[in-house]
Amino acid sequence: MTTQPTIAPEQPMHDAHGHYSPPAGFEYPFSIGDIAFAVARLLPGDWFADSGNWGVTGKVFSPDGIVFELFVDYDNDLFMECRLPEGQKLPSGTAFTGDMRVAHDGVYLELASAADGLDYLSQQYAAAIRVIAGLSAPDAQ
Repeated sequence: MTTQPTIAPEQPMHDAHGHYSPPAGFEYPFSIGDIAFAVARLLPGDWFADSGNWGVTGKVFSPDGIVFELFVDYDNDLFMECRLPEGQKLPSGTAFTGDMRVAHDGVYLELASAADGLDYLSQQYAAAIRVIAGLSAPDAQ
């Protein structure tokens, strides 16, 4: 006698009252902490990352102690604050690719959302770190 595997029914997207209620992981399949880890993997040398509580922040650490922290700011942008050594500021007139914008002590990718995907977001923020830290692009190494 062969048994057929039981396939769980798909979880409904709305509750019994008609309110939108997607299954866990449906809208946000990765955290900001995941972005930080992916960014660190794209950088050369001894870069590393750490995730904040619940994954709502992420930090990328350079080998020389510069910290780049990712979080959602008050404008709902995925902001990357650059904690440069005392007295240093973001290079003025820094040219970033695409929709990366400078604001205060960091940068953000204009109109970024989780729908852009982990690969795209991590590539964009890694490219911004390369510009700020004066690293060469991956294909120039």
